[in-house]
Amino acid sequence: MRKCTIEPFEAKTGKKVAIQLGGSAQWLNQISATPGNPPIDVLLISSDAAFDAIHRGLVEHLTVDKVPALAESLPKFREFTGDNGAVHNFGAMGVLYNKDTVPEPPKTWVELIDGTIDGKWTLAVPGVNNGISAMLTTVWFWSSQMGGGLDNVDSAFEKLKAMKQSGNMIVWNSSSDVLPLMGSGEADIAVYWDGRAWAFVRDGNENFNFYGPEPGVVPAMTWAQKVKNGKELGYEFIDFLLGEKQQACFAANILYGVGNMNAKVPADLARFMPNHEGLVVPPFDGASTRLASWIERWNKEIDK
Repeated sequence: MRKCTIEPFEAKTGKKVAIQLGGSAQWLNQISATPGNPPIDVLLISSDAAFDAIHRGLVEHLTVDKVPALAESLPKFREFTGDNGAVHNFGAMGVLYNKDTVPEPPKTWVELIDGTIDGKWTLAVPGVNNGISAMLTTVWFWSSQMGGGLDNVDSAFEKLKAMKQSGNMIVWNSSSDVLPLMGSGEADIAVYWDGRAWAFVRDGNENFNFYGPEPGVVPAMTWAQKVKNGKELGYEFIDFLLGEKQQACFAANILYGVGNMNAKVPADLARFMPNHEGLVVPPFDGASTRLASWIERWNKEIDK
């Protein structure tokens, strides 16, 4: 972010960008405390927190007049955000596997689940400490493929219990836990984030591969939002942030997908980038109100 966006923006405008590190709940509470003179002008924030900011009336609706680069954002992202912010970058939760022990990886998520129950491999899945995006994969998305949905996630929990009871499923609660599990052979295949997975493969672990099973992958997205009553310069910063050149720089350096449809990375990096055409944009807004019940059920039934 400093290299691709902040430093060139400062050079262009002569203005200083003050970075505030922290968590979304902290930021939104700070803004709420002094909404007429907020201490933050622009938020880079996760989807669930972005919707919270919208519902609390803390952020502005963006327009192409004020943020011209918004016109270059992927249409599916603009529909998702309603232009109450814009998707800056995204990662996807797919499957990392050992090519030696899983020579024929499952083509679909349902095949992955059933193959685990049948003992074809040992699967590592994310636990409840990994945020709403992870649970949207293993609870909402898996349920949706088996006839369920936001208000009926029984099918996913039944399959998770069956995998756990088979002895072929391991729950990971920190992203740093997965690679040792894979490297030691304790797990053959893992539901994991794309960027971390590709970094592992590229770090000399060529017997591993990463892909997204059908019918697609659930992304975690970082939005840029303009805080209501924040400095007008925030619009210019968001426009710069979303620009093709800045987005291409960010993508090439961190290997995350970006929201600008015109941003390109060098050809040798393209295979490591998430394909937006395979993204299944989940109902973050509706899921946030159900997350607590999913976590409670997970703790009682899966990771007890």
